[in-house]
Amino acid sequence: MMINKITRELLREWGTCYTDERIAALVPPDGVAPIQVLDANIPAEDRLWALTRPGILTPCEAAAFARECAAWAALARDRAAWAAADNAAWAARAAADRERLRQLGAIRRLIAERNTK
Repeated sequence: MMINKITRELLREWGTCYTDERIAALVPPDGVAPIQVLDANIPAEDRLWALTRPGILTPCEAAAFARECAAWAALARDRAAWAAADNAAWAARAAADRERLRQLGAIRRLIAERNTK
Protein backbone atom coordinates (compact mmCIF):
# COMPACT_ATOMS: atom_id res chain seq x y z
CA MET A 1 0.00 0.00 0.00
CA MET A 2 1.43 3.36 -1.04
CA ILE A 3 1.11 6.24 1.39
CA ASN A 4 -0.01 9.49 -0.23
CA LYS A 5 0.06 11.64 2.89
CA ILE A 6 2.41 11.70 5.85
CA THR A 7 0.21 12.49 8.82
CA ARG A 8 0.87 13.33 12.43
CA GLU A 9 -0.44 9.89 13.37
CA LEU A 10 1.91 8.12 10.96
CA LEU A 11 4.90 9.99 12.34
CA ARG A 12 3.95 8.88 15.84
CA GLU A 13 3.43 5.26 14.66
CA TRP A 14 6.85 5.33 13.04
CA GLY A 15 8.40 6.46 16.32
CA THR A 16 9.59 9.92 15.40
CA CYS A 17 11.81 11.65 17.93
CA TYR A 18 9.80 14.88 17.53
CA THR A 19 7.40 15.99 20.25
CA ASP A 20 3.67 16.28 19.54
CA GLU A 21 4.07 20.07 19.61
CA ARG A 22 6.86 19.99 17.02
CA ILE A 23 4.88 17.61 14.82
CA ALA A 24 1.83 19.89 15.02
CA ALA A 25 3.96 22.88 14.03
CA LEU A 26 5.35 21.05 10.99
CA VAL A 27 2.47 18.90 9.76
CA PRO A 28 -1.02 20.26 9.07
CA PRO A 29 -3.97 18.20 10.37
CA ASP A 30 -4.56 16.60 6.95
CA GLY A 31 -0.87 15.68 6.53
CA VAL A 32 1.69 16.46 3.85
CA ALA A 33 2.55 14.84 0.55
CA PRO A 34 5.89 13.01 0.60
CA ILE A 35 7.30 15.50 -1.92
CA GLN A 36 6.60 18.31 0.56
CA VAL A 37 8.93 16.68 3.07
CA LEU A 38 11.85 17.58 0.81
CA ASP A 39 11.23 21.27 1.51
CA ALA A 40 10.46 20.89 5.21
CA ASN A 41 12.39 23.08 7.61
CA ILE A 42 13.98 20.12 9.39
CA PRO A 43 17.44 18.53 9.22
CA ALA A 44 18.21 16.54 6.07
CA GLU A 45 18.59 13.30 8.02
CA ASP A 46 15.04 13.72 9.36
CA ARG A 47 13.69 14.30 5.85
CA LEU A 48 15.48 11.16 4.69
CA TRP A 49 14.12 9.23 7.66
CA ALA A 50 10.54 10.20 6.74
CA LEU A 51 10.97 9.48 3.03
CA THR A 52 12.50 6.05 3.57
CA ARG A 53 9.63 4.67 5.67
CA PRO A 54 7.89 1.68 4.07
CA GLY A 55 5.15 2.64 1.65
CA ILE A 56 6.36 6.17 0.93
CA LEU A 57 8.31 5.40 -2.24
CA THR A 58 7.50 2.81 -4.87
CA PRO A 59 10.30 0.30 -5.56
CA CYS A 60 11.12 2.21 -8.75
CA GLU A 61 11.22 5.55 -6.89
CA ALA A 62 13.31 4.01 -4.11
CA ALA A 63 15.82 2.69 -6.67
CA ALA A 64 16.00 6.09 -8.39
CA PHE A 65 16.38 7.77 -4.99
CA ALA A 66 19.20 5.38 -4.05
CA ARG A 67 20.97 6.10 -7.35
CA GLU A 68 20.66 9.85 -6.75
CA CYS A 69 21.99 9.50 -3.19
CA ALA A 70 24.92 7.48 -4.51
CA ALA A 71 25.61 10.12 -7.16
CA TRP A 72 25.54 12.89 -4.54
CA ALA A 73 27.85 10.86 -2.28
CA ALA A 74 30.26 10.33 -5.17
CA LEU A 75 30.15 14.03 -6.00
CA ALA A 76 30.87 14.93 -2.37
CA ARG A 77 33.76 12.46 -2.32
CA ASP A 78 35.12 13.87 -5.59
CA ARG A 79 34.80 17.45 -4.31
CA ALA A 80 36.74 16.47 -1.20
CA ALA A 81 39.42 14.87 -3.39
CA TRP A 82 39.56 17.98 -5.58
CA ALA A 83 39.85 20.17 -2.51
CA ALA A 84 42.66 17.98 -1.16
CA ALA A 85 44.39 18.09 -4.53
CA ASP A 86 43.97 21.86 -4.67
CA ASN A 87 45.29 22.17 -1.12
CA ALA A 88 48.27 20.00 -2.02
CA ALA A 89 48.89 22.10 -5.13
CA TRP A 90 48.66 25.31 -3.11
CA ALA A 91 50.96 23.87 -0.43
CA ALA A 92 53.51 22.94 -3.09
CA ARG A 93 53.19 26.38 -4.65
CA ALA A 94 53.60 28.07 -1.26
CA ALA A 95 56.68 25.95 -0.51
CA ALA A 96 58.17 26.88 -3.89
CA ASP A 97 57.40 30.55 -3.25
CA ARG A 98 59.07 30.37 0.16
CA GLU A 99 62.14 28.77 -1.42
CA ARG A 100 62.31 31.51 -4.07
CA LEU A 101 62.00 34.16 -1.36
CA ARG A 102 64.77 32.45 0.62
CA GLN A 103 66.96 32.40 -2.47
CA LEU A 104 66.17 36.05 -3.19
CA GLY A 105 67.04 36.89 0.39
CA ALA A 106 70.36 35.09 0.03
CA ILE A 107 71.08 36.87 -3.26
CA ARG A 108 70.21 40.23 -1.66
CA ARG A 109 72.58 39.49 1.23
CA LEU A 110 75.36 38.53 -1.21
CA ILE A 111 74.80 41.73 -3.21
CA ALA A 112 74.72 43.78 -0.02
CA GLU A 113 77.98 42.15 1.19
CA ARG A 114 79.66 42.73 -2.16
CA ASN A 115 78.60 46.39 -2.16
CA THR A 116 80.08 46.94 1.30
CA LYS A 117 83.56 45.59 0.41
